Amino acid sequence: FGAHTYNFDCGAGFYNTDGCNGASEYAVENMPPSVEMVFSDIGDETICGRELSYCVDERNPCRAALEDQQGFGNGRCCWDPIVVLRSVRSDFSPYADEAGEGDGRMHVDYWGTNTWEDGDFNNNKWLVLNGAWQGDWGQVDSSRRRLEDVIDELVCQAPPVNYGGPIVNQKSEDCL
Repeated sequence: FGAHTYNFDCGAGFYNTDGCNGASEYAVENMPPSVEMVFSDIGDETICGRELSYCVDERNPCRAALEDQQGFGNGRCCWDPIVVLRSVRSDFSPYADEAGEGDGRMHVDYWGTNTWEDGDFNNNKWLVLNGAWQGDWGQVDSSRRRLEDVIDELVCQAPPVNYGGPIVNQKSEDCL
């Protein structure tokens, strides 16, 4: 916290941010109080997707995109998969603790700098890898590896690619 981050600052330094500056500030500051906001920066040294090169068909679009960007058998930092996993699995204790509830809130300024503002606020938290508060870097690394494993296991469950046909939800049979 307390620095520009890639998502909050619209990818400044990598992309043209015209029209984007201030969007993160607006979104965070105007989120309804009923929405739980869980912030995370624990994906920077957690690398996911390595298994896609081995577990899904080479025609899989996710595999193709990852290999195009990172190369065969390589993953990438997995900030987004971690917060998606947290959003669907309420018990995140095997990997991380949540901190900050009722102690403050995330503040994002116009340029994307994010800081923690102390105070009595609800529904704002951040994830802390198991072992981090204690300085136990072995446990931190173990938590990262467990996150990598569970996310890779989930992405490897991709449905088979129907070459040349539409992508269809196998449960509802609706075309995606």
